[in-house]
Amino acid sequence: MQTLIGFPALIDQTDSVSIEVFDEPGVAAQKHQAGLRRLVALQIKDALKYLEKNIPDLQKMGIAYLPLGTSEELKTQILDLAIDKAFLTEPLPTTAPEFKARVAEGRGRLTLICNEVARLASGILTEYQTALRKIKDSKNAPDATADCTAQLQRLMPRKFLSTTPYVRLQHFARYPESHHPAPRQIPAPTRPATRCA
Repeated sequence: MQTLIGFPALIDQTDSVSIEVFDEPGVAAQKHQAGLRRLVALQIKDALKYLEKNIPDLQKMGIAYLPLGTSEELKTQILDLAIDKAFLTEPLPTTAPEFKARVAEGRGRLTLICNEVARLASGILTEYQTALRKIKDSKNAPDATADCTAQLQRLMPRKFLSTTPYVRLQHFARYPESHHPAPRQIPAPTRPATRCA
């Protein structure tokens, strides 16, 4: 008798979800997160329609995002991350009653979280634009420019909101100047006292 081990996951089918079984638990978990997100989105269609039209500064962010992709892609990432934070924190719901309760809990905080995610994305994209300008202005150092460009591409992939853990995203955006620690004052070196005989 042969025993097969599989890992079931909900699969996002755009207008519905289905169940598939995977060999790898990591792949199943990733697919299941997207499937659960779609299941939530299907339950809150009206709220999502409102948010799609009311994401703060989306047009401005879309312009900053142009080197990476379209404004529509950015909007999708913002909404997906907001759904994850509002409804899909660990532990994920595993039964119908748990899912129903999670949807009810998340509705009240979705708009606030979406605005928070949008502000975070705006801060990151502002810093991204600043970095791009500085790299462009550094034409007299081609090796350093190439290195900085490669590093920036690694930091800011096309789906940076979807692929970067939220805790790390929070470090991408610069804090307001008032939140920066004051520069340390380094005391001037003192000369040892000399004695005159």
